[in-house]
Parts: sequence; C-alpha cells; structure tokens
Amino acid sequence: VCTSGQTLSVPLKGPNPKGVYRRATKKVKLDARTAAARDIDVLKLFCIPHEWPMHGYNHANHRASTLETRLTPANAPALSPKWTLDSNLTGLPLGSVTSTPTVANGLVYTSGWGGWVYALRAANGKVKWGYDTGSGGQLGVQSSVTLTADGRALVGDSLGTVHCLDAKNGTLLWTASVGDPVADAAHIWASPVVANGRVFVGRASHSDVPCTQGHLYAFDLDTGAELWRLATVPAKVCTTDTAIECSSDAECGGGPGTCVDGKGGGVTASVAVDATGETVFMATVGCYTFPSIGNSESIFSLDAATGAVNWVHRTQAIEQFSDGPPYHDYGFLNGPLLIDGDDGIGGTRPLVVAASKDGSIYALDPTTGAPVWVRALIPAPDFAGFGLFNGAIGFADHKLFAALYQVITPNSWPAGNDHFLGFDDLDGSTAWSTQIGASWASVGAANGVVFAGTQQSLNLYVNDAASGASLNVLPMPGNVAGGPAVVHGRVYVPFWGANGGIVAFDAP
Repeated sequence: VCTSGQTLSVPLKGPNPKGVYRRATKKVKLDARTAAARDIDVLKLFCIPHEWPMHGYNHANHRASTLETRLTPANAPALSPKWTLDSNLTGLPLGSVTSTPTVANGLVYTSGWGGWVYALRAANGKVKWGYDTGSGGQLGVQSSVTLTADGRALVGDSLGTVHCLDAKNGTLLWTASVGDPVADAAHIWASPVVANGRVFVGRASHSDVPCTQGHLYAFDLDTGAELWRLATVPAKVCTTDTAIECSSDAECGGGPGTCVDGKGGGVTASVAVDATGETVFMATVGCYTFPSIGNSESIFSLDAATGAVNWVHRTQAIEQFSDGPPYHDYGFLNGPLLIDGDDGIGGTRPLVVAASKDGSIYALDPTTGAPVWVRALIPAPDFAGFGLFNGAIGFADHKLFAALYQVITPNSWPAGNDHFLGFDDLDGSTAWSTQIGASWASVGAANGVVFAGTQQSLNLYVNDAASGASLNVLPMPGNVAGGPAVVHGRVYVPFWGANGGIVAFDAP
C-alpha cells in the first residue's frame, strides 16, 4: 500500500447554455510504480444530474427536490398541461397508475396495475419502450421505477418479483424473488432502494386475506443474488400467548394452545438509507385479520451489510388472538424519512420520522430509536383500515407535508376536517392546514411549492409550502393517489381509474 486516504479532485463541465444539467464524463489515469512492477488503471467517472430517480426523490425519502429553480410559488398559478399519456386513449395496457413517476436523462418512467413498465420521452410523452412484468393477471405494479446512476431501472411487482432492466432500452438484466405470490401471499408494494451496490426491497401481502410474514430483502445490484433477508415477525407463535415463539404445540403449554404460523409486519414502503449507505431504516404495517405480533407496526434501524437489527421502536403493544378479529391494523404504509429537524436552540438534530395509520407522527433518535417527539392527531382507533396517514409524507424547509385519508372506527377525522397539512419539524405542531378532501396521495414538493391529489375530486392541488395558501387547482383525467415528480420546471403527475396515465404540467 503506497497511499492512504488520498483525495483526487476531478473538475467536470457544468450546465449547458440552456441551464439544464447534462451527464458529464472524465477519464482519470492512475499510475502506481513499485520496484517490482508498474500498475496503470484508467477510471471513467460520470457526473449524473439528480432529477427524480426514485419514489422518495432521495435516499432520505424527502419527496422534495432541492435543485428546482424554474418552478416557484410566483409562477405555479400559471402551470399548464404540456402532454398527457392516457392508457384509455392510447390503448396501452398500463392500467391505473398509483406510483410516482421517476425521471432521468430525458426519460420519464412509469408503472401501472396492468403489469407494464414504460419509459416515456420527457419532451412529448411518447413511449420509447415498454416492459411486461407478467403480473397483470394479479395486481400489476404499484412500485415506482428506481433509477441508478449507471443506467439501470428496478421495479417490483405483485408477484413478488424484482426486475432489473437496462434503463435505456428496457432489456431485462435479472430478476429476483421475495417469495411465492400464492404460498407466501408475497407482493412488492414498495419501490426498491439502491445503495452501495445493494438493492433493498420489502415484502407484504396482496391484501390482509391472508397476510404474509413480512420481510426485508437485500439483493446484489449486479447479479440479483440474495444477500440477506430479515423476517419482521416470528415464524410461529402460540395462540394462547403471541409473545411466545414456538416450533410445536407442546411449547404452548398443551390444552387449547396451538403453535401457528406468524403473520403480519409487512413492509409496504421504501426504506431510507443514511449518507454512508450502511444503515437502513424501515417501517412495518399491521394486519386486521391477525394479531399484531413480533415487530409489526414498528420502525427499525438495520445494518445494511448483514440485516442485523440495531434497534426497533414498536408503536403499539402486541395483540392476542382474544383481542379480535378485527385487529387494530396500525403501522406504516410508507417509509421513514431522515431529516435534520429544528432543535429549538438555533441548530438542528437528526431525526427518523414516520407517519402511522394510527394517526400519529413519530420522530425518533436515529442512533437509539428513542422518541424525540410524537404528534398524535387522533387517539389510536380500534381499527385503522387504510388509516389517516396513507400516502407518503414529504419534507422541505423544516416542514413535513401530508395529505390525510380517514380512519374507519371511530371516524375521528371526518370529511369536514382539513386534509392537507404542514407540520413543524421542531415538535410536529401544525404549521398550516387546508381542505382538499380525503386523500391517499403521496405529496411532492419543490422550491416552495407542494402538491397533493385526492379521492374526492379529479384535481391536483398546488399550494405554497410555507403558508399552505392555494396557488392552483389543476384538473386531472382521474383521481391522484401517487405523488408528483418535479424536474426542470415540469411536474409529472400520475392518475388512476379504470385506466390511468400521466399528465405533464409546465411552468412558464
């Protein structure tokens, strides 16, 4: 070893005259000489513009672009349609689109409940390529397409299969499985997250009838080989006491107690990864047809290399079979965010933030998992159903943003309550609120503008991120459940219904 800890700075060309960043490359020659030999290596370095490459925009799941300059609160009222991809009009077997579009290198990637993935030209919405995952006979694809800097596109489907494609032409590179869709009820709702050559994907159920045993998987990015898997709940528990793990009825004390398969703890959401790529944060959801056991309804910190658990924060107590059915079905449909929140004394503090179906936002210490603050909008209901926080929340400029849905029993957040809110990151207090109607849409934000759709109207709501004031209401061909992507002044919005698609809006 001739050097240690050396830094080499390689300048790359900046933006082109139009102000749109392009891919830049640089070759670097490394020449190492010893008495015995000479070793020469040539590296080709790529600088890739960060557009909207994944469901959560970045590895911290902020769902907010920090690079947008063209779209502003001043010109958001003038947003206008640029193009529309409507599977009803084009005849494409896309189906409903509830995933967030992703954007890179002049292409927009989308997936649909028809089981297909498409790459569209950002300029006009024309299809460049399509790929059939083969899952259209099940529930198709809800996962957003995750794009890597080296030109790969990854997506999960309702058959529990991860597909790794060449992002330029849609050619299949490899597939990997998180379980059998029949025997395991395995379904990938979450979007893959890639860090340090590892692909992290969660397993959940098609529905709660039946529930699966939740897992998080890590695959090798180059080959798709499984690196590790982590089950979120025990393989088997006793019916007389679900806190007891077992392998046979005899371990449950005999009599009426039996040893049954553990279920629940599905991972329906994309994980977050810290700046090193070596710590993964994930969240799990409950199951209304099975007691909440193990680490269901929890937030985790994991070692990215091994899947070893650093800590777990369970938000509610475990349940017994005698407590239901139905069971309370709390937990997190969407993944945690990693933020630097206001510490109240002029600085910031790192937080892991997740919004639960139980009606609360949890902010935890990322090192220990201890709660820093908890904001409960409602008392935990008996049965959450989809829950109050259904769509993914976002974060920008020390505010968290959420579009709220509803709870089933009791209906503690009725239709008359505001459903679009901004929260301060100091303590979760409400910064602003406005009414858009019940929503399970994921939010998106960029440069002081925040977006959300609803189940109540065929509109996209455009609001000022600082004050919550309405800036625009954009008509949509269908309901909006997925979140928008904002790149270079253009807003790509998915819609769903009998057929779905994407509308691209331009800022002047």
